[in-house]
Amino acid sequence: MLITGASRGIGRAAARAFASLGDRVAIHHRDSAGLAEELRGELPGDGHVVVQADLADPDAVRAMVDTAAAALGGLDVLVNNAGQYTPHPITEVS
Repeated sequence: MLITGASRGIGRAAARAFASLGDRVAIHHRDSAGLAEELRGELPGDGHVVVQADLADPDAVRAMVDTAAAALGGLDVLVNNAGQYTPHPITEVS
């Protein structure tokens, strides 16, 4: 299983939840290797892997998916969680 944006927030919680059910997780991050490695050390079970890529770069994404698949023996699940949050208070929206 590959979870994008898994080093923090919802992705981090998803990685914990799936690992607690016995899944091996590829923890994706763009620029937070420390958080990703910390999470890998906290997950139950063995075989989890940290993968890095800027998801705006198609070649980097291909390499990241290939790395995750090789490390896990294939990929059955993708949790497409990575994203960017931009606050927009209700009082400032038309």
